[in-house]
Amino acid sequence: MIKFDSNTVYHAKTEEEAKKILKEGAKQGLRWGSGTPFEAETYWNDYREEMCYNILARTYCSRDYYRRHGFKIVEVKNLFKKGKGFTSSVKFDKPIAPSVKKSI
Repeated sequence: MIKFDSNTVYHAKTEEEAKKILKEGAKQGLRWGSGTPFEAETYWNDYREEMCYNILARTYCSRDYYRRHGFKIVEVKNLFKKGKGFTSSVKFDKPIAPSVKKSI
C-alpha cells in the first residue's frame, strides 16, 4: 500500500484524470472543505492543464503554486493503467484542513 502525506499533490493534465483522482479520494470518504463531494465538482476550469489537487488538505491550485511551495507533485497519469484503476493500492491519510482552495 502506498501512503501519501499532506505534502503530496496530484497533477491532472486532463479533466478525465482530475475525475479519477477525485473519485479515489471520494471512495475513502473525503470531500471538499465545503462539504461538497469530490465527484460533484472538479474545479477543472480554474487551472485546466495546470490543475493539482491536495487530496488530504481537500484543496487545489496550480502546479506552479505547489512547485514554488515545495510540494511533491505526482502525475495522475502515472497512477493509473489505461482504462483501469490505480496501479497499486493507495490509502490517503486523514484530511488536514477544511479549506477549499489555496490562493496564490
